[in-house]
Amino acid sequence: DVEAATRLFDECRRLAERESPFLRWHAAMGQAQLARRAGDDEEATRHFEAALAFVREAIAGGLDNRMVRVAIVVTLRELGHLAEIHGDVPTAVRYQQESLEWARRVGEPRLVARTLEGVAGALSLGKQADEGARLLGVAAATREGVDAELPDGERADLARVTARLREQLGDERFEAEVAHGRDEHAAGEGRAVTPR
Repeated sequence: DVEAATRLFDECRRLAERESPFLRWHAAMGQAQLARRAGDDEEATRHFEAALAFVREAIAGGLDNRMVRVAIVVTLRELGHLAEIHGDVPTAVRYQQESLEWARRVGEPRLVARTLEGVAGALSLGKQADEGARLLGVAAATREGVDAELPDGERADLARVTARLREQLGDERFEAEVAHGRDEHAAGEGRAVTPR
């Protein structure tokens, strides 16, 4: 019931306004997800940007714990996905790269894998498709290292990025870059990328 959910998130936002920025983050994220589900990417971006401002405010105010770090990772990743979907390469790379930096601070392998996939998605739009495929290999090896498959409900972004990279590079080169990423992970060399 999207209408009821919208009313509840509006009420959540009103209640949270009396409290901390991190509480306001929860309401903004809920509203953003509803807008994205309704296909209104502009409204979703507006709410995700508000959520990012709230979580940055919370961190600046001294609230820096695992939950807050995960919150900023997720928010940046969502903004990066929206920028990627709309073809905004510099913005997508910037959001996804910062998301990866925060994920590494959290140190949770599944979170790192998701953000590596986000960076790969951003890179799949530009001239760094090989780096994108390599990062998919690092992400896959990271997941396998903790026996954590991506849930079915979260595979759409990865499927879209994989198809785009495979189309750009061709099957053989794509598979070679993914294997290279897996090898780097095994050697402990999985690295972040710097946009060119």
